[in-house]
Amino acid sequence: MIPIINPDLERLSQEHYKAVREQLVLDGNFYRINGWFRRHGSKISLKTAITAPVPLLEQIVIDYRNAPPNVILKDMYNNSFSKSNKWIGLERYTSAALVENLKIKVCPYCNRNYINNVPTGKKIKRSSQLDHFFNKGDYPYLAMSFFNLIPVCPACNLLKLQQDISASPHDNRINWDKAVKFNFGIHAADFLKDENNVYVKVQVSKELEENFNVLKLDKQYEMHNDLVHELLRKGIIYSPSQLEDIMKNYAGLFHNREEMLRAIYGNYLDKESLGKRPLSKLTKDIVSRLYFN
Repeated sequence: MIPIINPDLERLSQEHYKAVREQLVLDGNFYRINGWFRRHGSKISLKTAITAPVPLLEQIVIDYRNAPPNVILKDMYNNSFSKSNKWIGLERYTSAALVENLKIKVCPYCNRNYINNVPTGKKIKRSSQLDHFFNKGDYPYLAMSFFNLIPVCPACNLLKLQQDISASPHDNRINWDKAVKFNFGIHAADFLKDENNVYVKVQVSKELEENFNVLKLDKQYEMHNDLVHELLRKGIIYSPSQLEDIMKNYAGLFHNREEMLRAIYGNYLDKESLGKRPLSKLTKDIVSRLYFN
């Protein structure tokens, strides 16, 4: 599991709210839903509910637990925003635009499957699905909240369904680099000759345990022992001294050592870029053990 990292999240949440508000005005529902929030719970505004970061969303769930049902935002999601051929707001804002704006190409729940948009003629379709971290069945008033909408792969969405998990990829209170750590183990001394003698180990912090249990992430990562085996072999071939020689012999080809390692290991190794390719966190952790331990 990886975080969603984007320096423009605050701006994007405001643009998202603008489209939601415009559509509510067009449908004649703005004052109804804004009034509902103002009358109940902690009496926040609609804008606060739509743009609330994860800690505030958690508080809203507590504050509005006894509020009467309101499905206006859930209906907007189900009838318009969730569909690839519909939009909301005056500027035709879509769920595909939300995914595109986040600039994440890989499912943040599993870090295994691509979730990029796909152009089909004049339309843009999502290969992702939007998960509601706080499910829209129990919390319909958060159905259009920006930080509650997580673009994920269909496999993870199917596994999660309405179940609760403990950590959102939008939660910046979590030290994500330490929360999930990959390692490897070996069954036999000749492990470099046989991938079946290598297995994936993963250490998970308490705050992510529920995510791993619900999404069966341990089982999903077990099958990638072949990738770890390849990484270990490359670690033998490309010794630290050989890496230095490559940097010298191909001066100008790489801006830095990290770029060279990406070319060799076929994946991004910096934490800001983990959302660009599948299994980047696993690759990063194994390569770090090869060279930096």
